[in-house]
Amino acid sequence: RCGFVFLVVLALSANALAAGVQALFNLDVRSEAPFPTNWFSVPDASNNTNIRVNLSYPDCTVFVSDCEDIDVINTLDGFNLQPRLSIPFDGPIDPASATSETIFLISLGTTLGGDWGGRVIGINQVVWDTFTNTLHVESDEFLDQHTRYALIVTRGVHDASGAAVEARIA
Repeated sequence: RCGFVFLVVLALSANALAAGVQALFNLDVRSEAPFPTNWFSVPDASNNTNIRVNLSYPDCTVFVSDCEDIDVINTLDGFNLQPRLSIPFDGPIDPASATSETIFLISLGTTLGGDWGGRVIGINQVVWDTFTNTLHVESDEFLDQHTRYALIVTRGVHDASGAAVEARIA
């Protein structure tokens, strides 16, 4: 059972009026939000992380096995110890600009106390999905259980023309 809490932060320019490619951060639409994120959890004091995964269900009359999988996932107190992180954009980016210097995780500390965080963890296994304009990466090492992490995406990530991506917060 995986037990870490995942929080997503986009550390991009506050100027979201740029005409270039933007990283999406619309937490009301799963395809327009980074994943995983605490947004898809609910408070649960019975877990060490104080949360429980709470993914929404598709039409369970059509997607029966998906709903059965979500039933199991929704019992967990976090997502994964080496997650695939998905970051959607509204246009194409240069996948070569997605490195451990431009995208990384920062530990925010354990929910059990004693560790105040600050450890930086890079990424690997960069995959760019051209059909959905979504960047998928993995953490470069296993994450600690019962620990919250912030995913940092910097302006070092560039669009296909070489311009820095911007943040778009809905």
